[in-house]
Amino acid sequence: MKVLATLSKTTKAGISTWDFIQHDDGHCAAVKRESQVKDAKDTQDLRSLYASFLKYGFTPVTDSTLTPVDAWYFAPY
Repeated sequence: MKVLATLSKTTKAGISTWDFIQHDDGHCAAVKRESQVKDAKDTQDLRSLYASFLKYGFTPVTDSTLTPVDAWYFAPY
C-alpha cells in the first residue's frame, strides 16, 4: 500500500485526516484515520475525490513519508 496524499481539516469534533491510498493490486481509496473508507474505481476517480475534499476546505499535509513525486501526483490540475 502506498499513501499518495494526505489531507486534513479542523472540525468541531477535532482534526479530520484522510489518506489517499493505492494498494499493490491497484485498488484506490480515501481512508479516514478514524476508520472510515471511501472506495474509488481507479486513480482518476481518486483524483476527483481528492479535488472534492479540497473544495470542502481540507488542506494537504506535508509529511516526510511523501516524496515530491507523490505530492505532484495528486496536485490539483
